[in-house]
Amino acid sequence: MATTYRRRFISEPQTSVPLEPLRGSRLMSRARASAVHAAGDRVLSHGRRILCSIGLHGAEKWSVLDTGISAWSHPDATTPRVVARTPPIRLTPGHFVRAVLVANPSGLTTQPDGLGGYETGGPKGVVRIAATYDNGSSVTVSRDLSIAGSETPNAAQPAGAGAAWAQLHRRRSSLLLPADLTAPANLAAWCDGATVALTVSYIGSPRAVDVVVFEEPLALAYDLAAGDWTVPMHAAANGGDLGQLAGPVPVTRRSTSDPGGGAEVVCDAAARLCQELGPVLLFVSAYDESNQTISATETDAKLLTGTSFRDFLTTAAASFDATKPGWSASSGANARRVQDSEEHVVLRDLDNVVPVRCYIYASLSGSSTGIARIETADHSVAEVRVTGTTYGWFSAPGHLRCGLGAQDPTVLQVKGRTTTAGVSLRWRYLMVAFEDL
Repeated sequence: MATTYRRRFISEPQTSVPLEPLRGSRLMSRARASAVHAAGDRVLSHGRRILCSIGLHGAEKWSVLDTGISAWSHPDATTPRVVARTPPIRLTPGHFVRAVLVANPSGLTTQPDGLGGYETGGPKGVVRIAATYDNGSSVTVSRDLSIAGSETPNAAQPAGAGAAWAQLHRRRSSLLLPADLTAPANLAAWCDGATVALTVSYIGSPRAVDVVVFEEPLALAYDLAAGDWTVPMHAAANGGDLGQLAGPVPVTRRSTSDPGGGAEVVCDAAARLCQELGPVLLFVSAYDESNQTISATETDAKLLTGTSFRDFLTTAAASFDATKPGWSASSGANARRVQDSEEHVVLRDLDNVVPVRCYIYASLSGSSTGIARIETADHSVAEVRVTGTTYGWFSAPGHLRCGLGAQDPTVLQVKGRTTTAGVSLRWRYLMVAFEDL
């Protein structure tokens, strides 16, 4: 028997079914029930979760010089230099990866002159986004975003009042898709449950002010018999709306082979949305535009040495202090869950906590154990253990306080140490993401 699918395009306006307000003490009609299902399909249309970002980020100067070529003074034009990585993280259902950047004109590159010296390779700047999708099978796709070269002498950065703002270039990639998703079967294989690991690289001499890689809604497709949908799927195989629900009375589901059209699918979808989906609270790269080594093919690591906790930002010995610099964890408020926040568990109107997984891409300089401590309060702590001298991803689950609303001020600080004197914890990338625990 052939598999039957339902498909919903969530990047487009989704239905013409009127969304009549549902008020108390009003009779449920077929039109109102149909509107509830159609409105449920809209929920994922608003997702633009940021997965990682990299760029100038407050650095004092560009790593690309404004002067002419002197020995190997500028990057070469072909070697990718990794500036950001993420671990494999689960995508929001129906979403795939896109990148947007803003940059100033690119600088000069260096190449051998054939006589034992070096010469200019001309201005060139490329930002490469690579996404490795995995749904049981792994597929890597990439996009190169080219940035125009500077037309000033030595391809220097724009000079003069307002010049840098006036010469900002904006680039937007196409969606990075793991396969041709035209067929519902292909879309169903990738739209729910897949993970993506990202790598951002610079090639040549881009002057990237900001690079943001994020999810964007595209479409959902599900095997009709499988169930476990994240939205009610009030749609047909071609993506068209189903219109009014069939039947004169409410039902729990259409049939034993079709879980849609009733109360069960609405409740099950709402449960998945509430429990499983949440933001990336933090992504940090150790990349420093001012001081990065241009010949390095990976971000220069930051080192924390000793058995006392040292701050990731300042490397000074420190304990948690909300008055000191850190990062914001406020976006976690968008993932507040009833079992973590209802009145019998915490002070509902005063505090909030969300489940997270903390990741660090790191290694040790010798035999020891490294500890990365993520804190948003004295009493809100998650720790990740790091072992081995080879760089890799290490992670641990936890719960972090993040405030009641996404605009509430919060301070997330990260400290690190090792268990052996003289051994360094070397880190390159850090991520804290919501995870249903």
